[in-house]
Amino acid sequence: SKATVSVLNCSINLPFPPTHNTMTKVYVGNLAWTVTSDSLHEAVKSAGSVVSAKVEVYEGRSAGYGIAEFGSESAASAAIDRLDGSDMGGRRIHARADKEGGASSVYIGNLPWTTTSADLKAHSGADSADVKMLDGRSAGYGIVEYASAADAANAIKQLNDTELEGRPMFVREDREKEDRPEKKGG
Repeated sequence: SKATVSVLNCSINLPFPPTHNTMTKVYVGNLAWTVTSDSLHEAVKSAGSVVSAKVEVYEGRSAGYGIAEFGSESAASAAIDRLDGSDMGGRRIHARADKEGGASSVYIGNLPWTTTSADLKAHSGADSADVKMLDGRSAGYGIVEYASAADAANAIKQLNDTELEGRPMFVREDREKEDRPEKKGG
């Protein structure tokens, strides 16, 4: 069957009916390298019925994040409430509703004040880059986007602690907007 979707007075005929995604998958980030799928499953099972828990692995090593899937939206919501900001393996983890396909946004911090978005895009090999500005100069960090979660995980591994104009960059998966400093000024 087909569906018609109207957005801003434009109609689009879709070749398939829209699905209603329920939020049952939880992204858990900033995991220690020692956290395994089994230990992630153990940590999240108190929130409710866990369907699966998997720590993403890149080249045989943890990518620093995982996805836990729950049997219901309420269990997923309880897991987010319970896990976000908690300690796991000596690290403060964060949890949020999983974005389909995993995280493809990467936070890059400790940038030189002169870094532009074009500089960061070229250096990181990202599909897009946005250096956050404060009073007309770099705020010292930016967000880059990759085509896939695997590309983002690879970039984190390859770029963290590398230098840009003599400054070692801090590279991690992007967190929710409210975790980032707000832009102040004009």
